[in-house]
Amino acid sequence: NPSTNILKIEYLPNQKVILEIKNVQGLTLRTINIQNAQQIVDIQDLSNGIYYLIYQNEDIILTSKFLKI
Repeated sequence: NPSTNILKIEYLPNQKVILEIKNVQGLTLRTINIQNAQQIVDIQDLSNGIYYLIYQNEDIILTSKFLKI
């Protein structure tokens, strides 16, 4: 799912989640503490390309990727 300027992150309510955005080399570009069930993340300043989202809470780590265009 390509994105241009924002990512809309939806997660379970009442969960403290740390979101990392990494480039394909594995360099962490951002670390965001998500406290709400929905969060808007501004990605305007990222160059076009593939990025990874790492979601981490107390119990699980999930990885997904997105395309910035």
